[in-house]
Amino acid sequence: MAQSLSLSSVSKAVGRALESAGKEGGLPVTIAVTDGHGELVYLARMDGAPERSVPIAINKAYTSAKMHRHTHDFNKMIKERARDISWFGDPRFTALGGGAVLFKDETKECIGGVGVSGRTSEEDFEIAGIVVQNL
Repeated sequence: MAQSLSLSSVSKAVGRALESAGKEGGLPVTIAVTDGHGELVYLARMDGAPERSVPIAINKAYTSAKMHRHTHDFNKMIKERARDISWFGDPRFTALGGGAVLFKDETKECIGGVGVSGRTSEEDFEIAGIVVQNL
């Protein structure tokens, strides 16, 4: 994984993920990348991706960065602890799958989050994984 996030490295990683998603022929997606504080660093929306996918992708990346976990793991934690997502006090949190946390290699420090929206949660997470692998 990445040592740090630079605009150049994020752009290349997202480009690879978009290229892969385009080759698959599935629905168009939006990809968001945030820094370790959940602030937006990069956003890309494929032609034809619905407008609603923009805030969803951003919030998936935000949640992953803030909670230091993938959104599907966050969803699992909420269910296991019988909590409502509103319990966390942050209206931007989402438990929709498709968000991935970015860790620094050697320290496992959270340096960001990736959120993908437009397909199933599983497909979104696979595409987010391409971004993570290329950072």
